[in-house]
Amino acid sequence: MLAWSCTAQALSVGDMTYFMGSGKDYLVREVVNDSDQTRVYGVSVEESAPPYGDVATWKPKGGDLMYAPKQLVLRPNMSGWLRLYFKGVSDDSPRYFRVTFREERAVSIDTDAVKVKPRLELQTILVVQPRSPRQAYRVDGTAFVNTGNTVMLATAHGECTLSTVCMRDRYLSPGESLDLVGLSPVGSPVRVVLANGTDTHEVEVVPVNQFDRVVSFANRPSTVLPDGFTGPQYDARAKPNEVEQ
Repeated sequence: MLAWSCTAQALSVGDMTYFMGSGKDYLVREVVNDSDQTRVYGVSVEESAPPYGDVATWKPKGGDLMYAPKQLVLRPNMSGWLRLYFKGVSDDSPRYFRVTFREERAVSIDTDAVKVKPRLELQTILVVQPRSPRQAYRVDGTAFVNTGNTVMLATAHGECTLSTVCMRDRYLSPGESLDLVGLSPVGSPVRVVLANGTDTHEVEVVPVNQFDRVVSFANRPSTVLPDGFTGPQYDARAKPNEVEQ
């Protein structure tokens, strides 16, 4: 699930996946009615398994996210605000919540029957970053692995063998990886932009070799990164600790 802006018929909610940073316990989301009619939307929130996780073994912790309002009445081309409050423990694990917007049924009566208007339903994912964050990664062969405890959007940029720019992205929960195969010629670097919902960070890695690197978003000078991102710059060109022959 990628962070594109989403509009479903008359409802616009912004990014489908969004973050509450480690230092925050409060978030406000704008909900826009893009239609020419007044709409009523019910809102519900439930804890969710990680987007790429094993749902069968996942167990919710429960009861840690409060929200208001539970219903939004939006006039044509007007917006409302959803407020989200996290009241969970200060631990080192990210949390995931499914936020669902559901259009209330509108019933009209004609001469023959009762007509029920189909309901619009739109689901988004809120990622609450751990209260005690640790951001780290490892390049394992051709895999860029998130070895920290936060969720990161990793966007890898390379140059394909046909001299065309290649790009691949994925949300990485702790322990998950992004495959870098084919993004650049063997031995050439791949540029990876990391976003954690608060800051962005750019690293340069060389696939195949194995190494570890800790990433810190704090106390770095700000600069303008590719694609309009603003955040700290960090030189992390691959320097392998050990290369297997």
